[in-house]
Amino acid sequence: MKRITTILAATLIAFCLFAFASPEISRAENYAAAHTETTTILADSSATPQTSTSTSTQAASQISASQPLLKLFLNCSQSWFCYEEYIKTELSAFDFVRDRFQSDVEMLVIRQDGANGGALYTIEMLGHHGLESMRDTLTFATKQSDTDDMIRQQLAKVLKLGLVRYAVKSQVNDAITLDFKKRNSSELTKQADPWDYWVFNTEVWANMEGESNYFRLSAEANVSARRITADSKTAFRVWFGRNQSNYTVNGEQFSATTERWGATGQYVKSIDEHWSVGVTYFGEHSIFRNLQFAQRITPAVEYNIFPYSENTRRQLRLVYEAGFQHLSYIQETVFSKMNEGRPMQRLSVITDVNQQWGSVNIALRGMNYLDNFSQHRLSMDSRLNLRIVEGLSINVWGSASLIRDQISLAKESVNQSTALLQGQQLPTAFSYWTSFGISYTFGSIFNSVVNPRMGQIE
Repeated sequence: MKRITTILAATLIAFCLFAFASPEISRAENYAAAHTETTTILADSSATPQTSTSTSTQAASQISASQPLLKLFLNCSQSWFCYEEYIKTELSAFDFVRDRFQSDVEMLVIRQDGANGGALYTIEMLGHHGLESMRDTLTFATKQSDTDDMIRQQLAKVLKLGLVRYAVKSQVNDAITLDFKKRNSSELTKQADPWDYWVFNTEVWANMEGESNYFRLSAEANVSARRITADSKTAFRVWFGRNQSNYTVNGEQFSATTERWGATGQYVKSIDEHWSVGVTYFGEHSIFRNLQFAQRITPAVEYNIFPYSENTRRQLRLVYEAGFQHLSYIQETVFSKMNEGRPMQRLSVITDVNQQWGSVNIALRGMNYLDNFSQHRLSMDSRLNLRIVEGLSINVWGSASLIRDQISLAKESVNQSTALLQGQQLPTAFSYWTSFGISYTFGSIFNSVVNPRMGQIE
């Protein structure tokens, strides 16, 4: 327990250092205050981005046609949404390098879930080596129905537009061509949204695996509806899930089956650049947790220390919830209850920082019942991706909880096979998981060639 508390404290201290003491954040703010030549590109999957390529900064002239090709670095917290090999192929007019410290232009790509079920991409173009005054912010949105090929084409197109102001001063200026889509008169009139920003989604999936003496099935279905605008957010979701495990050991069969279904609802109203208010509903049936049905409703207020308009680069949100929870149980609990109602409160501190040196996401939550403060839970989720120095990076993921709120534990003892197959929860004082890695890359700085020969043969 002391070890987990130490981990929680150390991670929280690390967050404070990164979120508030980052010199690159302050440098970016100071620069933005002194320079206003920032180009913003807004696009979606069906629109052609528009851009301005004014280059009145003195630093831009430092790259002449007689100098080598521009060196690019694609900076992604997670490589899967950057389509790195495709981007290198599409931008083969430039040299890609393996570290941001070696690049002339760094392309920081940030991906966030979008209101329509797709994603919002924010790309920050950051100049280095005499180009520090050339900074651009580009954005585009994808749809839920977009394929990987559609998304990577859109990403490549926006990156090309963002590189124009750098490329015109380099060796590739003669290869630049620009073309703008012409619209007919009917397209010039903005169309009203017949759905009024409502987005609906249905999902069904199943996963099966097995051997001659083993079978496992996981299946889930859900339906969701949401309406997200700058002024408010409304979301609903219902789901059903089933897990089944069967083993045969020395001719003896063991099995466990769990089901879980429920519904959630949320409404959030924007007040200003820092404040929001809302209410959340959560209802759940869970065999694993001995819940016939549990539901809670919690009004909430949120304060973001940073303006919401800066959410792609940094967030520090404090959320307070207070409400009422009613629980009905499948079996009698260790407290001799079959149903009960409990007032509760929860405080969450959530940070999300995306900078050139990496990304930090930490969520710290504390919850307790108002009629018994000894029944509480403290949890933390964290994700850190840090580029320490040239070539050296560290990745850490983890979650830890101090648990004192297992009021739904069944009084009847759990049989051994059910426990081993995770068919019912067991009493515990804590839980945790973690994953971490460190990598160091050295050698040639160039990283532009894509060669898929004999890949994925293992």
